[in-house]
Amino acid sequence: MSAGMWSKIGRWSGWLALLFLIVSVVSGFAWDIRTSDFITGLSGGLLNRSLGSDLHTFILVPLFLALLLHVAPRIKKLLAD
Repeated sequence: MSAGMWSKIGRWSGWLALLFLIVSVVSGFAWDIRTSDFITGLSGGLLNRSLGSDLHTFILVPLFLALLLHVAPRIKKLLAD
């Protein structure tokens, strides 16, 4: 792969990791017993404690993979030098 392609992969996976992080934070607040009523009301009842728990648990693996892809181009560049 060319350097430009690695740069694109790093950039897009960074934005994807940011999206996953935002979903993880919001679902974590929906899972918390103190803030779950606020998030449920804010989402119009769509994100309750049960869904927040499942979503927060499920999103951790894609978040980790996106962060790994975000860092991989820099690691590849460091190893090549």
